Amino acid sequence: MRRVAKTMADDGLIQRFMVAHTARTGNGQDRPPDHDAIEAYTQLIRRLVSGSPNPDTGAIVLSEDAQRLRALVQQVTDQVMVLSSTSPAFRAHLSKWPGLFARLLLTFHLAESDGQPAPMISGQTAQRVARFGLDYLLPNGARFYSDFFGINETAIHARWVAGLILAHRLESIRPRDIYRLRRAAR
Repeated sequence: MRRVAKTMADDGLIQRFMVAHTARTGNGQDRPPDHDAIEAYTQLIRRLVSGSPNPDTGAIVLSEDAQRLRALVQQVTDQVMVLSSTSPAFRAHLSKWPGLFARLLLTFHLAESDGQPAPMISGQTAQRVARFGLDYLLPNGARFYSDFFGINETAIHARWVAGLILAHRLESIRPRDIYRLRRAAR
């Protein structure tokens, strides 16, 4: 991915993906497949793919609780976007989150329904989507964009200054000290 990332056009395609880092936790376990789980998953995918909107039910809307959670997720992503350590690629990814959150809400809502979905997305569904986004997708996205697209130069310098302060147990530091010790900061 590192090699591909350097040659990719900055057209926003990669930022539309949900990314995950997996860690190897040993050699794994050889066990028979869970056929019931496979069948349930297959049926869910078939139901989601074959579904079509019902013109009689109208639009699916968010409950008040779901609206609050949508706003919370937007607030968190906005706050991450303004951090100096957030790379331009990760900012572009985060700018896609309002649409991603809406699509995940609808997907979870449809997955939880038995055929005909309710006309309103519940706070419970929005809570699951918000937790999935903030507890799983956000940290995985941050790691992905840091590992493969690098971090902002300012963050590199800030980490160096923090290391200097910690290593020398400094109570204060002047810009002159930084410029004298770190040529790249000039």
